[in-house]
Amino acid sequence: NCVYLPPPLYGELAKTDEGCEILRQSSMFDHFMGVIRGEVGSVVEGKEPTALDRRAALFAVGNIGSSPSGFVFLEEEDSIQTIVKIAETSPSLSLRGTCFYVLGMVSKIERAREIMQPMNWESPENLQSCIAVPKSLATSTFLKVPAYTYLGSCAATQTNTPSFDALGFNSLQKEVLENLAKLSNHITADTSSRNLKRIKLKNPEIFLCTPPTSSSNPTPVTNTPTTSPSQPPPPPQLTEPSAGLLYQALQLMGQYKFRLGVRRFIYDCFDSSILTEEMYPLLDLEPRIQASYASNAPPPITPISLSSSTSPKKKKKKKKKKKNSG
Repeated sequence: NCVYLPPPLYGELAKTDEGCEILRQSSMFDHFMGVIRGEVGSVVEGKEPTALDRRAALFAVGNIGSSPSGFVFLEEEDSIQTIVKIAETSPSLSLRGTCFYVLGMVSKIERAREIMQPMNWESPENLQSCIAVPKSLATSTFLKVPAYTYLGSCAATQTNTPSFDALGFNSLQKEVLENLAKLSNHITADTSSRNLKRIKLKNPEIFLCTPPTSSSNPTPVTNTPTTSPSQPPPPPQLTEPSAGLLYQALQLMGQYKFRLGVRRFIYDCFDSSILTEEMYPLLDLEPRIQASYASNAPPPITPISLSSSTSPKKKKKKKKKKKNSG
């Protein structure tokens, strides 16, 4: 049940003399240290590297310095001093954690421990422990969070919370979408699934998304133009419940994480006819979807095939015949 990570490229190069020569000629280590220090233009011209860029460079330096031959690069650039300083003074907690991890990676090098000693960082006697900690938490600033101004919860802001008020849905449709969104949270998923089952039992038509025609070949109904022939006719519309509810449900599944069982439950909530190829042109003609296109919304969802022929077939287990002893 273990997941084995592939060996890091720069760490493997640093283990051989030829690889160290390649690193030295490419100046990649100098580039990584520039990113770690936050030098302007080290990643994007005229801009400082992001915290994610600096963390990636830290891991690259840590992998290089985890071998005796590669640690020479860190010693030449005073990298240990730089990493310890970031770990104790950076306002970014993620950067501090990455520095702590990298210091543990290089702590199995005896020379690295000697450099960290004057900086009040130490490691166990076992070189394979791969951990380095401050000698005294009372004097070290590693675990002290700097003062900051609370700007509010990112998860509670309106830009990150699905809002369906401006889409023209009625109260029941908004209740369906809110419960669909809550299915991505394992804490609220059970309650939301029960609410959706209750709504579908009392109002099954809310999940129906069929063309407003009784013909076998569903086509959108166009309104008779009342303007001059040169002007285009008004866009065709679907009868309520419209395809907008399905469209928003598909958008939720594209933007949030849902487990496989939850995704199947959402598809089961809607009529099976919505997954036919004839329904997607109708979805594109839905007025609310046209409005979302105008507001630079995500691109339309491409048709998917849920036919039984594409489902993976289960392999039959062959029964082994037991040999009679004797």
